[in-house]
Amino acid sequence: ALGVALGGPNTYGGVVSLRPKIGEEERPLHPVAILQAISVSWRATLVTALIFGFLAVMVSGQWL
Repeated sequence: ALGVALGGPNTYGGVVSLRPKIGEEERPLHPVAILQAISVSWRATLVTALIFGFLAVMVSGQWL
């Protein structure tokens, strides 16, 4: 969704840790990708809350 790949070699306390890469790298990783990830997360949270709210109203038969 974001077009970036995460993983690969990382260093923790001077020790290199090789991690598998996840995602397809369509563009280089850039700080804007973090803002886009936050935006996707917020939208997914909003949609989930709306769906569960709608289901709660349907099951209970009451609005507030």
